[in-house]
Amino acid sequence: MVLLVIITTSISGYDTSVESFEGELLRLADLGPAADNGNAFFRIATGVALIGAAAGFYVSLRERSPMLATVAAFGLMAAAVLELVASGLQMVFAQLANEYVDASSAD
Repeated sequence: MVLLVIITTSISGYDTSVESFEGELLRLADLGPAADNGNAFFRIATGVALIGAAAGFYVSLRERSPMLATVAAFGLMAAAVLELVASGLQMVFAQLANEYVDASSAD
């Protein structure tokens, strides 16, 4: 699970120190389709791995402590859903950035 956290936080996604929305759109458009697809792949793979970890936690802990197993599995499933939503949002923002650059160059 530590590896999943490292992968998720190291993906080149959004720059939180950016000052303008336009600058962030230009930066996302400069990443290119290979980087966008790679980011989406790793985010989706991380989300699916978290789902697997949630199932594993539940199966391995349900005999000893059903409540702990349920809480642990729910927490991991929530993290997986958030990761999959972040993947979808990043793909949408990358497409928006590409359309913004295309529209700006057409003007």
